Amino acid sequence: MMDHLQLGPISIRQHDLVGGDRNNAAAELESLFFRFHGVSVGAEPGAARGLKSGTLTQVRQAHLILITGLPGTGKSTLARALALHFAVPLICKDTVKEPLLDVIGAPDRVESRRLSDASFAVMFALARECLHAGVDLILEGNFRPGQHETELLAAISPLVESVHVTQVLCRASEPVRIARLTARAADPSRHAGHRDADLAVDQSPPPVDFLALSGERFVFNSDAESAQIQSLLELIGRQRP
Repeated sequence: MMDHLQLGPISIRQHDLVGGDRNNAAAELESLFFRFHGVSVGAEPGAARGLKSGTLTQVRQAHLILITGLPGTGKSTLARALALHFAVPLICKDTVKEPLLDVIGAPDRVESRRLSDASFAVMFALARECLHAGVDLILEGNFRPGQHETELLAAISPLVESVHVTQVLCRASEPVRIARLTARAADPSRHAGHRDADLAVDQSPPPVDFLALSGERFVFNSDAESAQIQSLLELIGRQRP
């Protein structure tokens, strides 16, 4: 039998797997788990993960970045730049909605809105899993103030106190935003169920603001995105836990 198994930067010995403190299995598992994450047992509770009632809790304070704004304000472009820069997962609402449109379809605005609701629900459920594992995450979508605070907090309710939230509200001048929506409507690779053509002629788009959540808030003007993205990367980088 192999007595020594090398896994990445840590070493797991036979003792770790089948021996150890046979009278305290939870303590032995906790010790092994901390070795996986490079955190010493006895570290501050907010900085590491422990075992409580047989359930693993968070390793560290996770950082949740919410990118919001009206359609056509540069949310996806900014979110991808942030995800690449910070090397964190990104979940975009339209990325979830696109396959739903392919499979289910949305013949009118009501059905499109219903699939948007389903897409947000999927996003929040995936966010819960990532944040519970201590993984930083970016969510991008046209979040609805007064509604999505409740849904997001309900999804991550056990973790609210241990998640650091940063919000970025994207804006663009109306001519730029309409031009982007018009270009999207003509893009054959984008599903018509997103209803970009309708959005491009909508004279009264709904107001979009920050969600009522604690944490840092930034406004990003995507009309001059190349100049502002670097500045925003630096600002958010200073806030990361």
